[in-house]
Amino acid sequence: MSKEKNYSGDLLIIGGGVAGLTLTKILGQEGIEIHIVEPYPPKNFDKTEASSRTVALMQSSLNVLRAAGLDQFIDEYGTKMNMMRIIDDSIPAQDTLECEFDSFDLGLEYFSMNIPNSLLRARLFEDITKLKNVTIHETSLHDYTQSNFGVEAQLENGAKGDL
Repeated sequence: MSKEKNYSGDLLIIGGGVAGLTLTKILGQEGIEIHIVEPYPPKNFDKTEASSRTVALMQSSLNVLRAAGLDQFIDEYGTKMNMMRIIDDSIPAQDTLECEFDSFDLGLEYFSMNIPNSLLRARLFEDITKLKNVTIHETSLHDYTQSNFGVEAQLENGAKGDL
C-alpha cells in the first residue's frame, strides 16, 4: 500500500468496487502502470465470509471476469440463475404484468450467476496486490485537475500524481 507523497503512472482508478478492481486486474496483467484509490480495502480473501449481498452478472460480465482469470472462482462461488421473472407495474391503471421464463427456453444453460459481492471483491483485491505495476492508495481522492496532457490528482493523504 502506498505511503508515497508523489506518484506517476499510466492510469488512476478511483474506487475498489468490483468494476474498478476488475479493470485494474485486467489492465495490470497487461503491464499498464496503475494507481488505484480505495479507502476501505477488503479483508484478505481467506478471512472474508460471504455476505447476503450478491452481484447478479449476465454472461457478458462473466466473460470479463473470466478474462481476468477468475474462471475457477466463478465456478466455485457462483450460483446459476435459470429462471427469470419480469414484473411490470409501471402503468397504475392496468393490472401488473408478470412473465416468467426458463433459460432453456432460449437455448441458454443459465441467464446469469449470483456471486457473493464480498468474496468477489476480496479475491480481486488480493489478486491485484500481487501485480508489481499496481499501487494501492488506501485513501480518498481529494481533488483533480484535467489538462490536454493528462490529469493531476491530489489524494486525501497529501499524495499528488501526474497521469
